[in-house]
Amino acid sequence: MALAMIPLLPQVPGIGLDSSWAHALNLAHAQNLTFGWDVIFTFGPLGYLFYPVPGLAEPFPAFALGWAVHALFLFGAYLIWRALGYRLAVCVSWAILSGAMLLTDLPFERMQLAFLSLAIGIVALLVARGRVPSVYLAISGAVAGMVPLFKANEGIAACAVFYALLVSLFLNSPKTKIWPLALVPPAAFLLGFVLVERNLSSLWAYATGSLQIAMGYSEAMALPGPAYQAFVAVFSLLSLAFLIPLFADCPRDLARGLPPALITAFFAFKSGLVRQDASHADLLQVKLAVAGLFLLICVRNVRDRRLLITYTVASFCFGETVFFQSSPYRERIKDRALLRDLSTTLSSNRHFPSTWDLLNVWVRHQFDTLHVDAAVSTLVSSGTVDDVPFELDIVPANGWRWSPRPVFQSYSAYTPALDRLNATHLASRQSADHILMQWEDIDGRQALLDDAASWRSLFDHYDVELTRPGFLVLKRRATPRYADPRPTGSTTAAWFRDIAVPQSAAGFTMMRAELPKNPWGALRGILFRNSPTYLTAVYHSGKQSHWRVTRANLVDGAFIGYLPEKLSETLPYFAKAENGTPDRVATIRFETPGLLEFSSAIRISWYAVDFRPEEAPKAGPHPSTASPEALTHLLPGETKANIDDVDSRSPAAITVSGWAVNASAVYIDLDDHLFPAFYGYERRDVAAALKEPTYVNSGFRGQISAARGPHKLSVRIVNTAGTGYYPGPTLPLNLK
Repeated sequence: MALAMIPLLPQVPGIGLDSSWAHALNLAHAQNLTFGWDVIFTFGPLGYLFYPVPGLAEPFPAFALGWAVHALFLFGAYLIWRALGYRLAVCVSWAILSGAMLLTDLPFERMQLAFLSLAIGIVALLVARGRVPSVYLAISGAVAGMVPLFKANEGIAACAVFYALLVSLFLNSPKTKIWPLALVPPAAFLLGFVLVERNLSSLWAYATGSLQIAMGYSEAMALPGPAYQAFVAVFSLLSLAFLIPLFADCPRDLARGLPPALITAFFAFKSGLVRQDASHADLLQVKLAVAGLFLLICVRNVRDRRLLITYTVASFCFGETVFFQSSPYRERIKDRALLRDLSTTLSSNRHFPSTWDLLNVWVRHQFDTLHVDAAVSTLVSSGTVDDVPFELDIVPANGWRWSPRPVFQSYSAYTPALDRLNATHLASRQSADHILMQWEDIDGRQALLDDAASWRSLFDHYDVELTRPGFLVLKRRATPRYADPRPTGSTTAAWFRDIAVPQSAAGFTMMRAELPKNPWGALRGILFRNSPTYLTAVYHSGKQSHWRVTRANLVDGAFIGYLPEKLSETLPYFAKAENGTPDRVATIRFETPGLLEFSSAIRISWYAVDFRPEEAPKAGPHPSTASPEALTHLLPGETKANIDDVDSRSPAAITVSGWAVNASAVYIDLDDHLFPAFYGYERRDVAAALKEPTYVNSGFRGQISAARGPHKLSVRIVNTAGTGYYPGPTLPLNLK
């Protein structure tokens, strides 16, 4: 077992989405960025040691971590043997723990299993001897307190298991003073944070930021998978909590192992089923088998031991079968189990400087594919840089100095607090001088409806400097681009119902949408996962698009009038409309498979976000589009407009031109037959006469056809909200 578990080589990240965050952690380490202030992520300040990058991280700590985890695992296995001796329960425990370590090559999961091995050994000592040396408990508490510095959610789980051990200790001997031991994890965490970060002031920001990420993950990253996996996992969890204690001959024997078993099983359940893909769910049953070991080492009679062995072995075998169905590493795992690659692994660890050099060569080869052209490199190298939304591997590949948003991968800003944190940073002088902006998504999300406030802040405070096929190079502005949002109305809507989107002629429509959870939704999110939320957009052209959205962040205010589907369509938000604006959204509809989890009422506040007068784009005319309801709903009052010219020399092609202000569209009305005009022609004379610079693009022009004879000519001016029309001037038209 000891030889098969020998640490693997450090997992140096490649390139792409799943590797970018590992490069970011290494950049944060190399640049001495402060976690909590400069960086907030699932992984902590020591997380880079899981995936070290040569040139950014040092080799010795990475190799030392692997061996420390190995030693902790073996120490736990030793405690199990020391407590119980040569028994079948010990052999089963060793086999399942070793099998779990062989099946996973994720370093943070190996650390978790090593800690659980130690925790199981402590419970075994408690069962066999009625007491546990304080030094063993102190070691486990210190390890639990240090784990959050590597990965926040694993640290929360480790601390919960440790305190469950203290509960077991108290149940075994109520007179035992456990409060000094209860202080060990926070003391270890505090000391470790100060030693690593060299400050204490950012600790609170790190703790609250990590908690925000943990709170938002259950919904924002929820991904349903095969129903059978969820069913088997729920049954296994219920078996540990109720069925096994119910059918055991001596249920009191299980009391000392039940608290850590249930805590371990719950966190395994959450980790595996929130995002139910191969990398999260395939080892779920194996982890539940490990949780069952806490009970197996507690039982004394043969029947109960058989019951627990049946549970743990069946759970492990089921999990192993599921894992091998999707894992491409079956042969590699078999080689490790049979010690076929032992000499190679030992040699790589013994000569770790040479191994590190080889890994460095591999990384540089990967980075060669990410080098940018000379123009981009020259521009970006003059200052600091960030990448939006998440492909950060391009930064170390080109040797740039990184200045990240606190939540440096956009999809991880799961909550409004995290989204606003990024938005505030982008609006500040501490943000990067340049940003490489790409247009990518995960899980079919619409970026503007994901971390909504951050994107608005990006458009507001950056200009496009260079364009490339796969990205835009942005440069920070001195002043904001947009005026403050103007309220234009509100509505209360319902799920699966179409909601008309008001139009903004001079800028963009923004919505603040409140889709709150009900009590059942809140409880379901804690115990399991929340259902995803989707938005279907129907455009004026008739096209439909369907996206996943981050429900909680919509309260921050999201652009909704234009929803780009490719990089070039984001240019209007930077006041660049040379190629016209993307198709406008006419209606939206919120949908979810978990309707019972949310309040039935959806409250939406609408806003118009206009360019500052000096920032108004030099936009060309665009074809008028409006909903049928807007063209039939006569609004009270009027707006300024005029028909300047009617060229009727050819009845088959009559040109009508003029101007109208406070409009989103203009339709020419000939005897109650409507013809859409092109709206947005430059009319500086109108802006000067009315003393309003935003009226500069108020001209319209359109063509109609008519039979000879008398007609009535007018225009219908659709308001900026797109909810109705004002009547324009009326002229008689007599075609001869």
